[in-house]
Amino acid sequence: MTVFEITPAPYPGAALSNFGFYAAIAVALISIPLVVILAGIPLLLLSLWVMWLHHTNRKRIAREIAARRPSTVTVSNDGIAAHGSRFALTEVRDIQVGHAHTGPAVSQVIDVSTAGAQLGHNARLQVEAAQHHVSFQVLARLVSDSRLRLVAAGLTQQTATAFAEDLRIEVARRDKAASP
Repeated sequence: MTVFEITPAPYPGAALSNFGFYAAIAVALISIPLVVILAGIPLLLLSLWVMWLHHTNRKRIAREIAARRPSTVTVSNDGIAAHGSRFALTEVRDIQVGHAHTGPAVSQVIDVSTAGAQLGHNARLQVEAAQHHVSFQVLARLVSDSRLRLVAAGLTQQTATAFAEDLRIEVARRDKAASP
């Protein structure tokens, strides 16, 4: 029996939200003296809103990190066992590397009218690019079913490619040993 321990890449979204949180604290501290003049009330409300957004974003990031658990993939003479599913070795047609966000490309035209909106838009694009980097999957296509079955997820492209190659070699070795 061969056991592969696959650990997903760390989630990259936490770093950018910290910048927004600290910027909101700075704006809140600056706006407190301005409250006397009444001009700081909108800034204070804005900074409280950004802090609330940061808090909800941290909850989402915590859920995402909790979902990225290491997985165990076991290859034995009986087949491949991963994520509670078992595939017989004779049923595995192909092992592929895929991406979690495949699909038609959507172009977005966003009218960014303020510097703050531009910063938010750029931060969102950076998080999406970082998430794209750690969203590769190793998938198995079965003979009986043309759908791809998930073997491991949350990997970088290099890790997914290397693991898929190791898995192909192990399946081929066990297939060759099982055939007379």
